[in-house]
Amino acid sequence: MRTDQADAVFRNEWTGLDRALRPDGLEGLRRPLWTIMASTHALQRSRDLAARDRRLVERIDASVESLLTVVRDLVEGHAVKTGRPLPLLLRATDVRALASRVAAAARSDHPDRTIWCSVEAAGSAEWDTDRVEQLLSSLLEHVLVHDTSDAAVSLCVRAVDDDWVSFEIEVDAPPPEGAQSRPDTLQLVIARHVVRAHGGRMVARRVGAAGARFVVRLPRIPRESAHRRTAAPRPE
Repeated sequence: MRTDQADAVFRNEWTGLDRALRPDGLEGLRRPLWTIMASTHALQRSRDLAARDRRLVERIDASVESLLTVVRDLVEGHAVKTGRPLPLLLRATDVRALASRVAAAARSDHPDRTIWCSVEAAGSAEWDTDRVEQLLSSLLEHVLVHDTSDAAVSLCVRAVDDDWVSFEIEVDAPPPEGAQSRPDTLQLVIARHVVRAHGGRMVARRVGAAGARFVVRLPRIPRESAHRRTAAPRPE
């Protein structure tokens, strides 16, 4: 095959892949995944399921959830790339419960790490609960994956005042010698846009000679210009 023909084939295949990764193409992938998840949930409610089969179903369910997360990140990454605002589904959010879920999930994924969770800002806020949980999980995962010191990581939640809540994710360890700054991952880029969509602020700080910190500040009630969305159907 000549070079120009090979280039044409590559361009056609890439165009098809790019089209498939756009939101409308990815929605077609979401629906069968939800169908699989609904089936696994139904199986888990069965009392006749053997222990070995139940573990297998739970693994399938976890894998589908991971695929849905990838699809969501690709859809939102496309929205960010094209400059569209991330739509929000605002609802009453229990701040303490949200932080506890994020910390519990991180401990489950990293049983060898010490993860502290301190909440000094009880009460509720009007946030897109799933997106805020996603952004905090992404920041915590980023710290846990890129820190090789095995030092303790903390998630501290406190009230800045009556209108703002601050989330601080910190690792108490110096960066390795010769360490360089890392480019933002897709998840971190999306996290910044989630914060921005809520009318908040996010910064990454180095704490003295030891430790790094992400600081996210969100208003308890986002500005009126926040773009809202309707809830997508999810299997029960």
